[in-house]
Amino acid sequence: MEPQGPAEEQLLASLRAGIPCNLIDPKSTPTSEEVLKWNDSERMIRAEFLRPLLLRLDLEVKPPLVRLHGAQIVGALELNSTTIDPALHLTYCKIEVANFEKATFTDDVNFDGTTFAATASFNGANFRRGSSFQRVTFKEKTHFFGARFAQTAFFAQATFLKTAAFDSTLFGVDAWFKGTSFAGQASLNGVMCMGGAYFQESHFSLRAVFSRATFLGRVAFHEATFVDRAGFIGAVFASATGFEATTFTKDAQFADAMFTRNVRFAGAIFTEDALFERAVFTGEVQFDKATFTKATQFDGVHALKLTFRGAEFHSFDLGPLHAQHLNLNEAVFHNRIRLTANCSTLTMQHIQIRSAGHLQIHAARIAADGAEFIGSTVLSDPGYTKVAPPQTQLPPDSNVLPREEFRARQEASGKAAWLNDLQLGLKDRMTTLLSLRTANVGELVLSSVVLNDCRFAGAHGLDKLRIDATCSLSSSRSRRRWSRPVRSTQRLILAEELHWRRRYSRWDDETTTLEGRKLLPPSAMEIAGIYRDLRKGLEDAKNEPGAADFYYGEMEMRRLSRRTRDANHERVTSMAERLLLEAYWAVSGYGLRASRAAFAIVLLILSSAMVFDLWGTRTGTGSKAESIDLATGVINYPPQLPSEHGFGDALVLALRNSLSLLRNPTTPAPALTPVGELADITLRLLTPVLLGFLILALRGRTKR
Repeated sequence: MEPQGPAEEQLLASLRAGIPCNLIDPKSTPTSEEVLKWNDSERMIRAEFLRPLLLRLDLEVKPPLVRLHGAQIVGALELNSTTIDPALHLTYCKIEVANFEKATFTDDVNFDGTTFAATASFNGANFRRGSSFQRVTFKEKTHFFGARFAQTAFFAQATFLKTAAFDSTLFGVDAWFKGTSFAGQASLNGVMCMGGAYFQESHFSLRAVFSRATFLGRVAFHEATFVDRAGFIGAVFASATGFEATTFTKDAQFADAMFTRNVRFAGAIFTEDALFERAVFTGEVQFDKATFTKATQFDGVHALKLTFRGAEFHSFDLGPLHAQHLNLNEAVFHNRIRLTANCSTLTMQHIQIRSAGHLQIHAARIAADGAEFIGSTVLSDPGYTKVAPPQTQLPPDSNVLPREEFRARQEASGKAAWLNDLQLGLKDRMTTLLSLRTANVGELVLSSVVLNDCRFAGAHGLDKLRIDATCSLSSSRSRRRWSRPVRSTQRLILAEELHWRRRYSRWDDETTTLEGRKLLPPSAMEIAGIYRDLRKGLEDAKNEPGAADFYYGEMEMRRLSRRTRDANHERVTSMAERLLLEAYWAVSGYGLRASRAAFAIVLLILSSAMVFDLWGTRTGTGSKAESIDLATGVINYPPQLPSEHGFGDALVLALRNSLSLLRNPTTPAPALTPVGELADITLRLLTPVLLGFLILALRGRTKR
């Protein structure tokens, strides 16, 4: 076709000379609003004139490169089902109607800064080389349904004012949408991205849908904004994924999504519901300092490592979920919370539960140092909670993706197959609480958890802590290594005392570790205070036997505190107090060991009987004089006969005297020596005391 205007003549001359055709200043970058106002013949090129040049239909001009800058292309540029051989650079142009459906671009394509004033259709288009749509403005609907980008596709800072449809599009390498604005609905259902997908700082004003999309490379949505609903249902993320500082103003839907590498939602804001039902995370997922304003659903989630460090929750229910490691450090729950999880480890150090909460955790080893249970909270092990296993294969859809692409999709999905075995490793384990150090536990109730190795040092509100009867504590009988068998007594014992005894009772300077950290045991008096506070809580719960064990532990620490010194290198207890506690421990086990009191009574009676038999009674039948020699003044007594009293009589005497506090003057008794008198007084005073200890010990074990 012959050129009809100055712009067409300049384009034709530029193509013949092999130079760019600049209809405006080459350095000029007009805005979309400025481009839309163009309506002059100096930049006007007809679509029917440009079409044969792009298809090389002109017999004289067959350019390998078409570079047009600042043109106004009028009419409908119909290139559907064609092959465009020359490299195409239409930069900062105005295109009224563009139809590239099923077109094949064999060389580079560059539409940077161009404005498509009407509907632009690239459905089924095939871009065999690089393509660039940076800073492009699409005024009407834009269609890339089923398009193929063999090389990197650039849509950075592009603007889609109406619907942008990229359904089932294949990006062979990277897809760049950094800073892109989607003013209309963004539809990327079934997108397949073989390389990275970059949506940093993108803005989605209406609904954005990525359902069943597959991203095999790195995915970045840093600081992106979703004003309306964001849907990633069934999407597969096969590489590192980042949603840092992303804002979800409406619902964020990640149900049935699969993340086979690490994913970060650090600093993300979920203003409405955050829905992750049945999502699978085979790597680490981080929600550090994320904000969940409304409902947060993680029902059926499977994760290798799930981290909510510093996150804030305003929702009610989390779970049930499966996780190898669950991290809630410094998380804040503003409203009532119910968390159900099966996990191997749970760390919730410095967590804040400001309202009521019910934490149903199974099979976990829990560390809760510095936690604040401001509202009434129940921590319990409900037993194994069944969660449906993750889906390991996605159903094929040959109408959308070819077979080799489905193979890549299923390979990425299959990396989560190991999670099917996660449930088997958690079924038979019990939840173990490792530490409540420096925590505020005044509103905490423990139920069905193992406390054998739990540390309580520095915790506040231990006197109000409720420990259910279903909880288990370590027994000293199973821990004889730290004590001589002759001194072993079966009772409940805290991990702090066990640690203290390992270091001081055996003098081996042994230290223990907690979560890889070396710990020095608290002082004996501090442990005694822990026992005292816990004892009060058990007494308030009417658990007298358990309270008795904690009282025994308190007294033990007071008695043994002499083995450690305070900061001034002085004894913690005085000599008088120590001797009193030693005696109290030896004869009755602090009024809690009936066997010791009974043994002390028997030993006292037997020893008194032995004293009576050997040194306590006077020998002979009487002391009356028989005659007096008046010449010499000598008094003659009758011959002394051997004593008829034996050990049996001494034992009977000791038994009889032990049952009476004062001597009965009407009862005949043998004459006692001063030693016997002393033994008798001791027997009469100590036996009632020991009997009182015996009754006290029996009452402590039977009282409810």
